[in-house]
Amino acid sequence: MLTFLLVSTLSLAEPGPVAHRNPDVEEAVDPNDALGTLVIDARVPTEVLVDGHKVMQLFTSATTELRVRPGNRRLTIYLNGTPQEHSIDIQPTGSSLVIIGRTGVTTGQRNAPSTSDASEIAVVHFRAAGDVASQVRINGKIVKVQPQEVSPMELPSGRHDISFRSLDGTAIWATGVLSLDGGEVVVQIAEGRLPEVVGDGRFTARGG
Repeated sequence: MLTFLLVSTLSLAEPGPVAHRNPDVEEAVDPNDALGTLVIDARVPTEVLVDGHKVMQLFTSATTELRVRPGNRRLTIYLNGTPQEHSIDIQPTGSSLVIIGRTGVTTGQRNAPSTSDASEIAVVHFRAAGDVASQVRINGKIVKVQPQEVSPMELPSGRHDISFRSLDGTAIWATGVLSLDGGEVVVQIAEGRLPEVVGDGRFTARGG
């Protein structure tokens, strides 16, 4: 299948000289800026602007890494032709992750496991897409996930029983197994939907 991807050369700076190698994409030209990393994992067609500059247009799912000047950045993300405004803090080290999925958009930082053996421990970040809080039950433990917040936890690699519910736990949206292979995993949650998993993990739904 042919994949269509339109993306800049992945460097953005404060307003200043801008070159146009592609008429649809604006790119910064100062190579001396200290830049952070912004990873965009898009599961649906989308268009992304950073501080008003168009940096990416996707017609299919793809993951793109951008080099962006550190600081708080304004993201404009188009889904089904409708813009959404988000902000993200770009760090000079590490990387920031934006997930653009069927359930919505979430933003946050990527972090390495605290253990030296990352193959045995996974860092799982639960994110709420939209403005509805949720409850996650994993291995009998309850995690409450609030909008605009990230709830991280370390789990051993392997299979974990998990369910996704309303905040009070009375409505069950999905239940199944979260399989982890170590590394970093983001689980994006939306009301009444199956979760979306990004990274070294996968969710397998089951009935009951």
